[in-house]
Amino acid sequence: MRTNKSPRRRVSLWVGAAATAGLVASGVMLSVAATANDVEEIAAAKDGSRNPVDFFADPPDPSEAQLRLLVDGVTRDEYRAAFTNYEECMERSGHALVGVRVDLEIIEYSITDSAVQSGVHQLCYPQEFYQVDREWQIELERKRT
Repeated sequence: MRTNKSPRRRVSLWVGAAATAGLVASGVMLSVAATANDVEEIAAAKDGSRNPVDFFADPPDPSEAQLRLLVDGVTRDEYRAAFTNYEECMERSGHALVGVRVDLEIIEYSITDSAVQSGVHQLCYPQEFYQVDREWQIELERKRT
């Protein structure tokens, strides 16, 4: 039984099960994830001139590569291709993904705290992977029901 009058809340932004980074502060679980390879945006996030959280209100546009993969639904190969683009974006920015398992139905991986704090993840994920990741997981759920 909780004696604290403020309930614990979980606030989630859609990011896909595999791309969630959890931050716990004051009893609030905040799940966040996202990203892009725009060098100027990454530099702005790193030097503090733009708060990385702002990217959720105004996320970067999806790349042309990601948009092409969404034209007629998402296949397993297209899902993996979009993930590779996201992974390469993170690596180019100096924040490689860890614990990557591409052999699973939903790719499993983790991001480092520094990738979130720098804003790199908030750039690369929406630009290279978010929409394909979302569509792939929705399609998998449809197949299960």
